[in-house]
Amino acid sequence: LEHTREEPQKATEEENSLRNRCVFLEEKQIQKKEQIELLEVQVSELQVELGDGKIRVGALEKRLSQKELQLLDFHKQHGVLQAERDGLKGELHHLKSQQYKAVKEAQEQANRLVVDQQAEEEKAGALKEHTRVLTRCIEAMQSSIQSE
Repeated sequence: LEHTREEPQKATEEENSLRNRCVFLEEKQIQKKEQIELLEVQVSELQVELGDGKIRVGALEKRLSQKELQLLDFHKQHGVLQAERDGLKGELHHLKSQQYKAVKEAQEQANRLVVDQQAEEEKAGALKEHTRVLTRCIEAMQSSIQSE
């Protein structure tokens, strides 16, 4: 009889234990469900951030490629400008050389003109002197002719 009484009591205790276990597991399941929902929200937010990040990366990659193209263009322009500069340096050197030759030639010509002018002045001086001498001779002859 006692065994018979213990059985329902044992069954009741087991039932209570199972119910408590069930309640505990249900609460644990609710917590897990809430954690999953929170994680799903976080995943959704991270996916939005990832999408935004991909958009920013795309924009930055586009800017980078534009800047690289600009850099290539600048390198080309730099090469063209260097070639132009080198050409201008050559032209400047040529012009300076021509100017030097022209100045040297002008100085030589001026020196020749000065020498020629001095020679002409000396000739003119000599002619004047010769003319004076001849004039004196003529006057002396005329004077001598008149006195005779």
